[in-house]
Amino acid sequence: GRGNISGPRLEKIGVQTIFGQYDDGILTGKGKVLMKDGSSREGWFQHGYFHGPVRGSFPDGVLNYIGHYQAGIPCGMVWTSVRGGGWMVGRVDKQGQHAGPEIAFLYPDFTTALFGEFKEGTLVKAKEARLSYIEMKNGILCPRFEFVSERYFCYWPSTKNDIQCPPMQQDPYESSILAIGPSCIDGGGEGAYAKKDIPAGTVVAYYNGIRMKAGEKSPYPDTGYSIFVYSFIRFCLFGSKNGDHMDLPPKYQSSANYLATLAHKLNHSFTPNCNWSNADHPCYGFVPSITTIEQVTAGEELTIHYMMNMEDAPEWYMDCWDMHSNANKNKTS
Repeated sequence: GRGNISGPRLEKIGVQTIFGQYDDGILTGKGKVLMKDGSSREGWFQHGYFHGPVRGSFPDGVLNYIGHYQAGIPCGMVWTSVRGGGWMVGRVDKQGQHAGPEIAFLYPDFTTALFGEFKEGTLVKAKEARLSYIEMKNGILCPRFEFVSERYFCYWPSTKNDIQCPPMQQDPYESSILAIGPSCIDGGGEGAYAKKDIPAGTVVAYYNGIRMKAGEKSPYPDTGYSIFVYSFIRFCLFGSKNGDHMDLPPKYQSSANYLATLAHKLNHSFTPNCNWSNADHPCYGFVPSITTIEQVTAGEELTIHYMMNMEDAPEWYMDCWDMHSNANKNKTS
């Protein structure tokens, strides 16, 4: 009959509970695997193992896995979503990991990619590519990619002392949708502008910088660019910090010296068109990111709420708040 199973051995492989039909104590037929991240995968069990086509999704129904299993292990062409809207795409190895010389990290636009060598899901070396062709094989979409640049990208995890990436090598996805120019905001310096119309809910930028563990202090006090890694839980440029956090050294704050990521170029607004989020990036790891919260038209400046603590905020931030409050009062009077 119907039943479920869970335990420490399953948790070690990211599984919380398996639900299915048991015949003589063996899982058989259609079933569901609930993962530790809250997502689920649905498919068929054969002789007690997941076997055949499998589809995975988050609780809200958003798709996060497409592929096949063989005797309980992912096999063949597999699509696996990552946080921030990207996808790992390619043939998995015998352990069910994206590994080998022909794996792609597909950005949220489903066109831009880094295509090359990955090991256990981690980028080793890849070039900028574009999705050029896709066909259906055995119920799975199989893509083809063409290189558009000879630039190599690697996994460049930052340390607490410096970034590791080439500072002027632009992210291919960011550079396709954002441009840097003088801000329209008084005193804003440089700002980020949309190269094209961008729908609401689109990841537009990533934040990279030096990375500190909880309790570690940045070697650059009060840069104005400090940010918690888990910015969707709490973000603050000033005041006490909890958890891992990042900062951008002064030498990288100008676009003349650093273009690898562009999130730091969005200026503050109390009525922003973007919000803070997080994303898994193949070069920088799990980092803060920026997502649009409304339609942004080509040429429009993108802005973000800095969410500073009013008790510790600098004078310019307080002045902005006064202007924002007065403008709202005038609208209602």
